[in-house]
Amino acid sequence: MSEERNRFYCVTTKERDSDGMRSFHISIDYDPDTLEICGVMASGAKSGSETQALMIDTCRSWSRAMQDGASPDSFAAGVTRKDNGEPLSCMGLVADVLLAATLGLDNHDD
Repeated sequence: MSEERNRFYCVTTKERDSDGMRSFHISIDYDPDTLEICGVMASGAKSGSETQALMIDTCRSWSRAMQDGASPDSFAAGVTRKDNGEPLSCMGLVADVLLAATLGLDNHDD
């Protein structure tokens, strides 16, 4: 019986928004053969909230787009930012974490 490898490698980080008020867990899936990013998930918004729905919908859309060849830098370039360059929304934070993972950078300031 042959064994199929169909599991992704996953890295999960805990990130804080730019105000330090909320924390989110962001999981990035990597293709086991190519080690390219192929998916993203985020959690931490209040269950049942509009923010949670936005996170789920956006992560699904971005995951699909990456599987179709889109680059995470396009997500980071398209988010609304504060004057200091920090993302204004939780999805901007997700986009920055994705971009850092693509570039092989540690997104933490600790």
